[in-house]
Formats: sequence, structure tokens, C-alpha cells
Amino acid sequence: MNLPETTIIGTGGLGSSLARRFRVNDIPIKSLFNRTASKAHDLADELKVSISNSFPASAEELGPLVFVTVPDRAIQPVASELAEITNDFSDHIFVHCSGNESADLLESLSEKGAGVASFHPLQTFTKDSSSDSFNGIYFSMQGDRQAFPILKAIAQEIG
Repeated sequence: MNLPETTIIGTGGLGSSLARRFRVNDIPIKSLFNRTASKAHDLADELKVSISNSFPASAEELGPLVFVTVPDRAIQPVASELAEITNDFSDHIFVHCSGNESADLLESLSEKGAGVASFHPLQTFTKDSSSDSFNGIYFSMQGDRQAFPILKAIAQEIG
């Protein structure tokens, strides 16, 4: 399966580790965003990603598969803000990585046609985690079934 270009919103422990693992496994990264733009820029420079900032200005800056790796309390507000940048997300899948919350937090994106899911690694990630932290771990998934084949392929690809 050809994996789509990805976007990661939130470059903390999990988001940074995920981006680095994507790069190691040749999963294409279109863009990186973080509330603190300099963190996104630094990671983008490291990984040779051309689009980075504090938040996407348009849907064109997003890959078809978007990982929202922000703190749980920020998932719904980020989703609502993303929903404001276009009326049609029918060609996108948005995924949050919280183990405590359902894909329902992404409802504002679903209302714009996006597929939504949660994709939770059963592992804790910190700023000191490496891309090797994905080796042999499990993921739980919940949400729209059309997202599952791509998410399963990503989980298998990253180990």
C-alpha cells in the first residue's frame, strides 16, 4: 500500500517521535505544526520537511492523513480551528493519538467530510523518546472504518 503524505500537528514527545519514525521508514511528511512555531521549524529542518509553522493557513498545507498529537484538552479546540480553514475535508483523514478520548473529539472535521479516528500507541512518549520507541508496541484504534487500512499499514510500517 502506498502511504499518503502526512501532517503532524503537535511536535511534543509523541509527535516528534512519530515524525522521526516516519522519516526513518520513508513515510512521506508534508508538513509539521506546533503551537510554538520554532519547535515545528527546528524539527522540519532536521527532517527536511518544507512546510512548518504554528498552525496551517490552508487545507493545501495538509497531507491527506493528519495526526493531531496535542494534549488531550487541546484536541477538540484544534479540530474546531482546523474545520474553519475549508468547507470540504472529504479527501482527508484526521487522527488523534489520545488513549483516553474517542474520535468524537474530531466531530467538527467529520462534519466537513473528513474521516476521523483515534490511533493510540500503547506506550508513553516524552521529549527524550527515540524513533525506536515504536518497536514492537501495540496501537488501539477507534473511529471511522475507512481509516483503519491506512492506520494498520502505518502501524506495521513503523514496527
